[in-house]
Amino acid sequence: MDWLGPYNKISGGKVIISRLHKKRHKVKAVLIQAANSLYRSDNIFGHYYRRLKSRLGPKVAKCAMARKMAAIYFNMVTKQKEFDPNLFEVNQSKFKEKRIKFLEQQLAQLKSVA
Repeated sequence: MDWLGPYNKISGGKVIISRLHKKRHKVKAVLIQAANSLYRSDNIFGHYYRRLKSRLGPKVAKCAMARKMAAIYFNMVTKQKEFDPNLFEVNQSKFKEKRIKFLEQQLAQLKSVA
């Protein structure tokens, strides 16, 4: 899945070029289109996509979700197991707990300043 990831040219520890590959893979186009459709979906993939998009931007989020879907598909085909969405739900609940804890700490700091 090298064709799905970003192209980073690094020299001396500095990123000189960072972009997506320009190759025209039919599978990549379908996966990117599927990832793009997750923006308004109300499921675990949609929540994960929106979280990535807010942090990294739309292009990187699409590429990351396309890669995640490709990895899930690859694991389903090679290991002959069906996808288990409970893993995503566990991670989502951990993220929510961590976010609540962070916001409570931020609120306490604001109260101490004011």
